[in-house]
Amino acid sequence: MIGEIDIACCIVPWGGVNQFVPAVSDAESIGYSGVEASADLVPHYEDRLQVFEEIFSASSLRLSAMILEAHLTDSETADYQVEFAAHVARFLGAVNGQCLLVSPATPKEKKPFLTDEDWTTAAAILDEMGERCREFNVDLTLRPRAGHILGADKDVKRILAMTQPDFVKLTCDTAELTLTGTKPESFLKAYRERVNYVRIRDASGAKRRSAITSNEPGSAPGFGRGAVNIPKFCEMLETCRYEGWITVDISGESQNPKDAADAAFRYILKKSGLFLT
Repeated sequence: MIGEIDIACCIVPWGGVNQFVPAVSDAESIGYSGVEASADLVPHYEDRLQVFEEIFSASSLRLSAMILEAHLTDSETADYQVEFAAHVARFLGAVNGQCLLVSPATPKEKKPFLTDEDWTTAAAILDEMGERCREFNVDLTLRPRAGHILGADKDVKRILAMTQPDFVKLTCDTAELTLTGTKPESFLKAYRERVNYVRIRDASGAKRRSAITSNEPGSAPGFGRGAVNIPKFCEMLETCRYEGWITVDISGESQNPKDAADAAFRYILKKSGLFLT
């Protein structure tokens, strides 16, 4: 490893809670340093923290982050969402997890545009979530998402201006950014002060494909075969002196998760220039 960069694998593609242990085992056997998991695991392990910790202590892996989808413009459920985020952060803090990755959920009803009230609600929810996360030494990191609110670059600028830098950090997700028309390396350079988490996934450049990332098998190309210039992005990581987790996401690839994650790992080691082989 060069610098303070570790490589993790998103294990959501393996399936639900019943596939958690096999996914951790597969990620370790491939050579990853950590895993990114869904916040859906929390209800299954919150009363069995020792079991959860033993799964990791039996391996060399760490928990890089947990992903939580949030309806950021839903004022009616704002209090519940903040409390659940705090609940997940409490769990993360107890198991030495570092980040709560908040991803905008598919809206309950499609709006042509966000109102000023929507923006105020989203900013308030994020700030409150981030403040609660800090109570447990966990960082909240927001992932802009193609086809959802906070996807376009202008939306990112607006929400960052409305939230506290200490409470709301930023995830640089190569696939999501590429599908919004934003070059990941430009995004990283522009928002380096807020970026504390990186996810690398390739995205289709074919016009016939959806501009929204999907977890359906075959919806995403294999690593290095899509529209994301992964080597160029990794050069920018070095230029910006990024330190932290790089999480590989193979959601939507046609191979089974272990094979896809293994191919992605080998591609990153060979092409990124960030790791000694």
